[in-house]
Amino acid sequence: MGDTIIFIHIPKTGGTSLLTFLDYNFRKGKVFSIAKTSRQIFDENVVLIPFQERQKRVKQFFSELPQSKKKKYKIIYGHMEYGWHDLVENYRYVTFLREPVSRVVSLYHYIMRKTNMELSKQIKEEGISVEEFVSQNLHEEACNGIMKRICGEEDFDPNDLEKSFEIAKERLLSFAYIGFMDDFDNSLIRFGEMADAKYLYYQRSNTAKPSSKNISYNRNIIAEYNKYDIRLYELAKKKFSGIDWQTNKKVNKSNSIKFYLQIRNKFGI
Repeated sequence: MGDTIIFIHIPKTGGTSLLTFLDYNFRKGKVFSIAKTSRQIFDENVVLIPFQERQKRVKQFFSELPQSKKKKYKIIYGHMEYGWHDLVENYRYVTFLREPVSRVVSLYHYIMRKTNMELSKQIKEEGISVEEFVSQNLHEEACNGIMKRICGEEDFDPNDLEKSFEIAKERLLSFAYIGFMDDFDNSLIRFGEMADAKYLYYQRSNTAKPSSKNISYNRNIIAEYNKYDIRLYELAKKKFSGIDWQTNKKVNKSNSIKFYLQIRNKFGI
């Protein structure tokens, strides 16, 4: 039995596209989906349940599964914090990262489009800008959300961010693989190699509408409130960008990857 891949999905890092990739490659019972299990537990009220409560309930649900069923899962995937390795025997952590400022801006636009969210209504009614969204910390992902996910609720200390950063750095750099949104196709192919995926197909989805990108913002302000995420991103880029996950050595794009990208670009898939 191989290691269980624990894929921490950081919000706004191609999650829906990744799900289509997983669904296309792995039959039912091989991927434990945090999102699907959350909907089973909370039904239509899932969007109203705070992240920490959702995670605790789903984690409890998984912990109560028979050991034989846990072992059948090849991948645990979804919005979660570091710490799920306590529930499996052998594991490898994986995640995809996005440049932190663009990730937060994308999150802001995403919330703006969600008409059923109270925060969306608040932003529109009060005319809250991206900078105010961040400076007022109106969402758990608005300020150093990557660091929070990798630290986890128990180890993240809002009063000692340097300590929290050191914890997150040590953990993140121990991951088996980290992909990047600015090299998504290539990253996905390398992740697919790790997961023994047979098909490179995925569907591009849940992307921002072009009009949403026209809103101007002060990058420096957002960067200041996400400086620890930026540091983590830069460290991860330095270690993982363009590596072979098996040898941990830098590699160039293989001919097969170049061919795949040419076909994808030609047909717009």
